[in-house]
Amino acid sequence: MTQEELVSELQAAPGKERIAWAVLFEDPYETVHGDGYYAYFADAFFTREEAERFAATPSAYRFHIRPVQLSLRDGRLHTLCPELRQFEAIDTDGLISALSRDPSPRKPRIQY
Repeated sequence: MTQEELVSELQAAPGKERIAWAVLFEDPYETVHGDGYYAYFADAFFTREEAERFAATPSAYRFHIRPVQLSLRDGRLHTLCPELRQFEAIDTDGLISALSRDPSPRKPRIQY
């Protein structure tokens, strides 16, 4: 799905909203021995099941799943993540890019 297709889908959706699921990753070593807890954006999906499958991938990282409300207001795409905790970050451009990619099975592409 391209960003344009996402916008079109939101225009047709009830309330011009849709939920996506962001997957964040935490480096447990850094949490315990470094500067403390921080979770970075890793990927995003349109269903919780896809996000859980991705998060179940064997990894040295811990994954956290957060719902993200996508909405269209005044022709612009907005995101809201009320469950985002302190020291967790979601890159909006990365989120849109991830949702616009091929939905085939993905492996974690973790970047700091």
